[in-house]
Amino acid sequence: MAASKSVVLDKIEDAWRDFNAAVALVPSQRIDGAGVVEEWSAKDLIGHVATWDKELIRIVGGFLDRRDGDIGRCMDVDAFNKRTVLNNKAHPLIGLLTDLETTHGTMVKFVETLPQEDFELQEVQWRIQIDTHEHYREHTQHISDWLSKSTP
Repeated sequence: MAASKSVVLDKIEDAWRDFNAAVALVPSQRIDGAGVVEEWSAKDLIGHVATWDKELIRIVGGFLDRRDGDIGRCMDVDAFNKRTVLNNKAHPLIGLLTDLETTHGTMVKFVETLPQEDFELQEVQWRIQIDTHEHYREHTQHISDWLSKSTP
């Protein structure tokens, strides 16, 4: 049985709040410090999370337009992530933070306005789950672990 939209949105917002709280704990002088996730910094994760909120809209929207059963399982995720993190390196932190907030708001509105029959599709719920609350929690943990290992 599909989870209700309000339950999913609550999970998204809880995980989002935790992610932002973890980011806020990163000292400004360490925001570019590698090692949060392999060579990625907390700044890299900010751009990465914003990218995946955008991808959720693109992937789910495309799936619903085509109804062809392909909801992004064929993508080379590692190559995509590497490329997008490299593309975001030149962007200033304030721009990435603004994009993160704007993109998240757009993504939440997208999920809120999905017709119920589309929202209840197993493929759509799976994509929302892995690209939002599970993704935020994963990177919240990465930041927390990195901060606890590297605190002087």
